[in-house]
Amino acid sequence: MKLKIFLLPISIVALLIPTISTAKPICPSHDFTEYLSAFREDVSLQSAFSVKSLLWRTYTEDERPVKSYRDISQVSLPLIVDGKQQSQHALNVQVQKTKANHRKVVIGEAESDAYLMKYYFVKRKACWFLTQVDDLK
Repeated sequence: MKLKIFLLPISIVALLIPTISTAKPICPSHDFTEYLSAFREDVSLQSAFSVKSLLWRTYTEDERPVKSYRDISQVSLPLIVDGKQQSQHALNVQVQKTKANHRKVVIGEAESDAYLMKYYFVKRKACWFLTQVDDLK
């Protein structure tokens, strides 16, 4: 009888472990400024709050866009500079509201005003998601 009582709690714990380890992060904030701060600092948030098939644009030497779609699981993380990298490389980060639920984040060199990267976010299902990256490097 004692054996059955002991096995029951162990089986409950065993059922909970996969749930805990595969839990998806919750939206860090509905406010875009707070969301972006958390997104930039945490690669698990970058993975969880990017669309599965991310539009990635690079540019040819004559500035023509080349579009591709990249599966977020195949993209090298981090996607965006964090606060420490921003300071170390003297980068500007500008947030532009393009529509009610759309934001564009532009990262450029402070000294030259040259843009390096553009990130496009859309608010979906009560959280923000990265949908597109423009690599201007």
